[in-house]
Amino acid sequence: MPLLRRVFPQARFVHLFRDGPDCALSMSRHTGYRLILLLREILARTGAERPGDLTQDQIRSLPPELSSLLAERFDPALVLDRDLSLIRFGALWSELVALGVDHLRGVPAPMRTTLAYEDLLDEPRKELTRLAHFIGVEPLPQWLDAGSARLAGSRRGASLRLPAAELAALRECCASGARALAGGEG
Repeated sequence: MPLLRRVFPQARFVHLFRDGPDCALSMSRHTGYRLILLLREILARTGAERPGDLTQDQIRSLPPELSSLLAERFDPALVLDRDLSLIRFGALWSELVALGVDHLRGVPAPMRTTLAYEDLLDEPRKELTRLAHFIGVEPLPQWLDAGSARLAGSRRGASLRLPAAELAALRECCASGARALAGGEG
């Protein structure tokens, strides 16, 4: 965000966020977020700061399921089929949300807004109209209709189907991100 602000000083920022446990569950199924966690594990095990800094000795020191990810070509199953704790995705969500909220504090209030996914599901036309006004465009009826139709309310509350203990642990991991969203410290 600091780079975007420097390059586009007049940009308006929209912080779209989703309920932590639901988002963490979604992240756990997303290849990109799964890869982020695996790369973080590689860096933590080797002490490197960035994947590009890894030496061949560090790569050889990794277990095969991790070192194979650094090959020129690798089997996608190494990312997709790996058992990764949902708690780790909750912690990642909290970290990213807290960082984003912190960066947004530096953006002048008239240049930023927030949009909760759940509010968008509850009142799509109202929230899309608010978004259109914020970015300075007319909320055309056909755009509001199309946007409202694309929202998948069935994804709300997906985390509620988790076992109670797993959901409680996930909520705990998401608590600092939720506090950051509520205006408290992360």
